Amino acid sequence: MSSSASSSREPRRIQVSVRAKDLKNAASRFKKSDPYAVLTITGGPYDGRRLGRTETIRNNLSPDWCKIFLVDYWAPGTYCPITIGIFDDNGDKNTDPMQARSDRPGEADVGMGEATCDLHEMIESPGNERSVDLPHEGRIFMHAVDSVGHSGGGSSSTHVGSTSFHGASSSASAPPALPLQPLGSRFKLHIRGLDLDNVESGILGLNRTDPYFEISKKLIDHSSGITRWKPVYRSAHVKNILNPFWDEFYIDLEILCNCDLDWPLKLTVLDHDKKTRHKIVGSVEVTASAMMRHRSVNGNNADRENAFQLQNGAGRICILAADVILP
Repeated sequence: MSSSASSSREPRRIQVSVRAKDLKNAASRFKKSDPYAVLTITGGPYDGRRLGRTETIRNNLSPDWCKIFLVDYWAPGTYCPITIGIFDDNGDKNTDPMQARSDRPGEADVGMGEATCDLHEMIESPGNERSVDLPHEGRIFMHAVDSVGHSGGGSSSTHVGSTSFHGASSSASAPPALPLQPLGSRFKLHIRGLDLDNVESGILGLNRTDPYFEISKKLIDHSSGITRWKPVYRSAHVKNILNPFWDEFYIDLEILCNCDLDWPLKLTVLDHDKKTRHKIVGSVEVTASAMMRHRSVNGNNADRENAFQLQNGAGRICILAADVILP
């Protein structure tokens, strides 16, 4: 950070996220673990500060958690090790897995491993990501990247010392770039699927896809040329239907698209399967502004003309509502 920025006491705002690969199964012989992660600062000036807990991902040994933690990093280069502890969630299986409960592991939850990495090392690594092997089996990937270019606005935060922690392709021609939205803004989205491919027909053709969707944003490290898609929202699945309605939801605009309505996003529809890997039905690249432009006309919940076409003709995504909610 420049000396002028340092003198004005404006923090460098960082988004921290985590994923894992090939974890050791801590569940019983015929089941898979339901992993979640807890992030804690374990050294330096802010030793012991708990950043929070991710959502639980069911039956998955290579989870890519949607939860993103926001950190106002006042002194770049300051020693700030973050420890990620991974646990098998043995709590209530009927709760919404996207909703993180207590920041602390449950009494029945089993540890699956932990790793530590310094925040500055994550930021400076190729792709803004560091990976660490777990002692027994598996690998943790920790990602840290700049969020937005300012730290004012309506953001809610809890200050700890001098650091803040926040627990929390259109076919039409693109219009001129839009200004950044204020921090604290939210995005309301309500979508449905139309004419989705049936990827779970079964031997007799009687089964139907159990669709859910993910929204991912594009992460770009221009210095290394590394890009990847980071999931930021994952819906619940709907059973046995090719024209699903998913629940309306709200998401922090900073988490969704760094407050930039033209930031590249990807909407992916998948078929939920308890026993095997979820199958991809189709995907389409979008932006928040494009979804706002493609809202259904006159409340038509089957507006195929304005709907997004999934790749390879795998169905359509109809935008029922897409609105910015200012703080």
